[in-house]
Amino acid sequence: MTRASLDTADALFDLAIAEHGTGDLAKAEPLYRRALAGNPDHAQAANNLAVLLVQQNRLDEADEVFRRAAASASADMDGLLNYGRFLLRRRHQPAEAVVMLRRAAALEPDNPALPILLGQALVDCGAGAEAVELLRRAVALEPAAPLPRSLLGKALFLAGQWSEAERMFSALLETHPADRLALTFLGLCRYQRKDLAAAIDCFDRALVLKPDDADVLINRGIALMDSGRLEEARDGFVAAMAQGGDPAAAFANLG
Repeated sequence: MTRASLDTADALFDLAIAEHGTGDLAKAEPLYRRALAGNPDHAQAANNLAVLLVQQNRLDEADEVFRRAAASASADMDGLLNYGRFLLRRRHQPAEAVVMLRRAAALEPDNPALPILLGQALVDCGAGAEAVELLRRAVALEPAAPLPRSLLGKALFLAGQWSEAERMFSALLETHPADRLALTFLGLCRYQRKDLAAAIDCFDRALVLKPDDADVLINRGIALMDSGRLEEARDGFVAAMAQGGDPAAAFANLG
């Protein structure tokens, strides 16, 4: 590859950024593609092109551009971070996201976007214990933001640290009383310490916000069953199955 082609690729990339910045995606896209034709290892052009494709909801094309860039020896932190975010939040592939986000962390471990993204990906993989410290960092970075606190509570719950998780969700609900996920997990925490009445109350409050939530209906049914309220539990399991709940889980609880 000649110096001239590299210079041309950089010039095209600069033009693409300018068009992208004005919101003219139709003009920016071919410029990014021409930059990549001149320099296939232009990590920034690949990253920006993939982001542009995501903006247009062209997810399969974006995935392919991200994947090729991540496989390149020139893969950079921004590209790996954005690919990890894309895999986590647009593709719902947390295990694959963890791989990319770990690579990004190896390049820039103190990047402030990493704790919540990698923490969320680990939580979604069920790796609560590993996620806890990352999400503590995320909460420290944004102490008033509800998402890091909610994810930390979930990570603590998955790690079996139910008392701390309960405190986290209780505090979150003081400022966000309609947080359905927080109500659900607060109910699960209280179920773990066998406060069945308090658990059922949390599930009831969550169902006010979304009456057809099959998972909450099943959790409530389990708590009702353990409380000896078998007919109510059965009704809840039937309602959960009507909303697409896991029939195997529901029938196992029916006994």
